[in-house]
Amino acid sequence: MVCLSARRVPLERRELRDDDVAVRVDHCGVCHSDLHAIRGATGGPKGPLVPGHKFTGTATAVGAAATAFAVGDRVAVGTVVDSCGTCPMCEVGQENFCFEFPTTTYNGTDRVDGTRTQGGYSREYVLREKFAYPCPSVWTRPPQPRSCAPGSPCGNPCARPASDRTAASP
Repeated sequence: MVCLSARRVPLERRELRDDDVAVRVDHCGVCHSDLHAIRGATGGPKGPLVPGHKFTGTATAVGAAATAFAVGDRVAVGTVVDSCGTCPMCEVGQENFCFEFPTTTYNGTDRVDGTRTQGGYSREYVLREKFAYPCPSVWTRPPQPRSCAPGSPCGNPCARPASDRTAASP
């Protein structure tokens, strides 16, 4: 499948689970891998595709067992939004090397209900709290993911240029 045009379409997110956070997407980076996926160069999407795998936003709801975020908190999301959680790589916090392959932000398969994940080029996103990252409150403006260029910090959705950081220590 090759994308010939972009258009707005209604999108329903999955229901909030106990360990989830719902995020209103405010900024989403553009990565060349998004462009490859849109053009079908990565094997093609599994149906309509909403790309965008590095984004920031604001928590709009949290699941009953979620404790890391509260409604209104700034949130950053990277490429991985779930993993098996039990393989040796997941057990040491390297979910991106999950033996069962990690669930990616878009065009991945939800491990609970089998639906396809849709990315950050949308108004909202729901994911497991474990795979969301808090954005530091010391930033003077909302964080905006950077495009993914060679040598850039693609794995860190909260990476910011030194000029955007305050002198405060984390």
